[in-house]
Amino acid sequence: MAPERTRRAAIRRAVGLAAVLVLIGCAVAFYRMAPTLRKSAVAPQPPTASASPTSGLTSSALSGPGLPQAPPRSSATAKGDAPSGPGQSAVGIYLAASPAPDGSFVVAESVVLASPVSALKLRIPPISQAGSVFESMHPQANDVLVSAGSQPVAVPNAQVTADVNLPLTVPASRFEVRYRLTGVTVRSLGSTAGRALAALGPLMSGVPPELPVATAVRGRSVLNLRCPHLRLGDQACSAGSDGNLRVNRSLPWRQSIVVVQLDLPRPY
Repeated sequence: MAPERTRRAAIRRAVGLAAVLVLIGCAVAFYRMAPTLRKSAVAPQPPTASASPTSGLTSSALSGPGLPQAPPRSSATAKGDAPSGPGQSAVGIYLAASPAPDGSFVVAESVVLASPVSALKLRIPPISQAGSVFESMHPQANDVLVSAGSQPVAVPNAQVTADVNLPLTVPASRFEVRYRLTGVTVRSLGSTAGRALAALGPLMSGVPPELPVATAVRGRSVLNLRCPHLRLGDQACSAGSDGNLRVNRSLPWRQSIVVVQLDLPRPY
């Protein structure tokens, strides 16, 4: 019996040693795998169904087919719509006028010259060129405001009744002139109540005779425009509608007088 007990004891010791070796091997393997397990535990997870539709997409994916695209901005939209024509984007004068109930006109002139000048010259427009009905009129400009580039220019008494010469401290090629023009409107007697004729032309002087002038007259009471210096078939020179009229071509400064047919606005 003693040998049998000895053999069983040896087997138990061998099994116990094997179990210890297995446990040691498992511990070593777990120790080696622990860093990988820790990294995988904090790795970012893919977005779930509730995530933003564009999360995780690349820029090329966002611009791919099937997705709505923002319309491209045109160069005109990005830079702003700049006005065009004489006195705005080109050399010349742009004259814009609106009638007042008393027959005067509120006028703004934008002027662009080919080269800078050291003095600004103003004069009363020669409205007698528009016809004999205007020969007895005495126009004048009041509340005159002038800027040369970005600098204001003082006008004596803010009034122009004859030729005026304004020296500039710095030569300039761009000007803006604003004023109220009076003494240019003649009522049409025997016609519809309030019907009248008026003559307009630039206050700006001392410029080349052929300098182009664009004219616009705005107001619901404005009916028609006439260019008396054009040949007879072209004198009806109005373009536009609904009180937003303009001369249908540029006129040379020396022939830029325009006749306005209008119903004088009702006083309020």
